[in-house]
Amino acid sequence: MFHHKIREAARAAGFRPSAVDILGCGAEQTDEIIRLLGGPHRVDTVVSILTLCGVPDAKGTIERLCTGVLSPQGGQLLFYEHVLCDDRDHAFWQRFWTPLWQSVVGCRLDRPTHKWVDQLDVWTTRELSTKPGEPFNHHWHQVGRYVR
Repeated sequence: MFHHKIREAARAAGFRPSAVDILGCGAEQTDEIIRLLGGPHRVDTVVSILTLCGVPDAKGTIERLCTGVLSPQGGQLLFYEHVLCDDRDHAFWQRFWTPLWQSVVGCRLDRPTHKWVDQLDVWTTRELSTKPGEPFNHHWHQVGRYVR
């Protein structure tokens, strides 16, 4: 839907057309991604922005993207995602609102996505932070850069 805008932004940022692949499939369709790219481990960078909170099997999708699609030599996962807050009171409200939020917006506020990424034993670099300036509330986010 926004593919043309992504391509325009990539060109404006100086990327060659061949350096940016935009595939018409979802993040959870890793077998199709691998097929379209011509084999596994072909991607230098996977960018996920409020995506993993909406796929049905987020933990499995993360694993398949990071071990099947991403290059094992310096491939990086960059993400900005809703995640389950470690604070018990805030986590309660995330779990409370998630059914309504998911039915309206399509994503879950209560997944420990950042922990699922961190659990993979493939990373040489792990960088995780909160969104700068974001108040600590039930729409908690994490920004991550993980490198293989």
